[in-house]
Amino acid sequence: MLRNRSFSLMAVMTLLLFSIPLTTSATGTTQAMSVKPVNRFLPVASISAPNVIPSQRGNWHLVFNEEFKGPHGAAPDPAIWTYDVGNNNGWGNNEEEYYTSTRQNSFLTGNGGLEIVARKQQVGGDAYTSARLESKVSFRYGYIQVDAKLPQGGQGIWPAIWLLPTNNTYGIWPASGEIDMMEAINSMTRIHGDLHYGNMNVPDLGIWYNKRLSPGFHVYAIKWGPNRIRYYVDGHLYLTFTSKQWTNPAVGPTPAPFDQPFHLMLNIACGGNWPGNVAASTHFPQTMTIRYIRVYQRDASYAWPLPGIIQADRTSVRSPDMRIGMTTNDLQYDPNVVPQPSDNLASLAPDHTLVWKRRTDVATYRVDVTQSGTYTLIFRYASKEKGHLLLHIDNHALFTASIGKSNGWNQTTMHVPLTKGIHVLQVQSTNPQLRLHYLLATRND
Repeated sequence: MLRNRSFSLMAVMTLLLFSIPLTTSATGTTQAMSVKPVNRFLPVASISAPNVIPSQRGNWHLVFNEEFKGPHGAAPDPAIWTYDVGNNNGWGNNEEEYYTSTRQNSFLTGNGGLEIVARKQQVGGDAYTSARLESKVSFRYGYIQVDAKLPQGGQGIWPAIWLLPTNNTYGIWPASGEIDMMEAINSMTRIHGDLHYGNMNVPDLGIWYNKRLSPGFHVYAIKWGPNRIRYYVDGHLYLTFTSKQWTNPAVGPTPAPFDQPFHLMLNIACGGNWPGNVAASTHFPQTMTIRYIRVYQRDASYAWPLPGIIQADRTSVRSPDMRIGMTTNDLQYDPNVVPQPSDNLASLAPDHTLVWKRRTDVATYRVDVTQSGTYTLIFRYASKEKGHLLLHIDNHALFTASIGKSNGWNQTTMHVPLTKGIHVLQVQSTNPQLRLHYLLATRND
């Protein structure tokens, strides 16, 4: 969606402030489901998921679904969605709309759907209003499907379904990446998929879908993994990007920058450098309707092998208020503490931690236990307060360990029985501002 690589630094900085969900959407890293289901420790596929929703597609498992349930005219679920508001200097593209959070521009249909509506309506000096929503949940890899009906179109109409990084790990846009699942301009009969990455001098990767779309609903999807992103329309593969194509010294080794959590963006832009200005002949209102969003993840994509070590920020799902911290310069109550090197940390990003904000925050990890037995789990943490670390296994078994007040890094240990196979570990803390660096699991002989 962000296309102008001559974007001013001020505009980029402003945009990034708007495009990161709360503090917050350090949300979730990878990945996804609303706060309410995560905090209740319910099975993922059971959350607001009617029987008709497949909880599994082959070896892909449903980890998040948004069916936009609610009365006609209601706002989308505020636990899942937030808004960008304003024009923000044309969003770097000379766009002509003013984004609002009002029900005039976005609302539930009452029968399972969300409508985003662009109107010819002057607000704040801009000639059009629209809505731009971003999710408070984030994903790292997965099969992401969005069932949507595009606006009728016209000169200057630009709907988009896309993803932005939740944390700008590799720098400001475009260095940390952008994934455009679907963009259409002017005529809605063709759609475009592309990636942004690198720096302002690196060309985008993108291509048009070579078939004309009929009016009505279509399922736009990507299958996103560490070294490949595939684009689909109604199940038809039309585009594949590989990490060899997006590698650039500005973002580091492959699969960067698309190896981090991203969150969803939904909007209709009016005008801009790519579609051109809105024409007088373009009819309003323009409506994009979204019936559902579903995210599946494959065991091989995100199940951590145990015994082994899990970096804390590499969650399968986490609550929206949680964020990524830095062990070296972001540990505010002891900024000089540096993790001690060890062989176990060799494969980890040594400066990333997961930071709790509320006692209800939950970090979820899918693990693949290679052999049944009793495991010792070591949690490396720093905390301002005494308290407890809580561990739920497969939504029911509960284990606890004490947390001490520490001026630097400490560790706490649990001994838990695990059977061979896939399990879901959900970590909660009674201490807000807990920082977790990693979880190390060893099998007791």
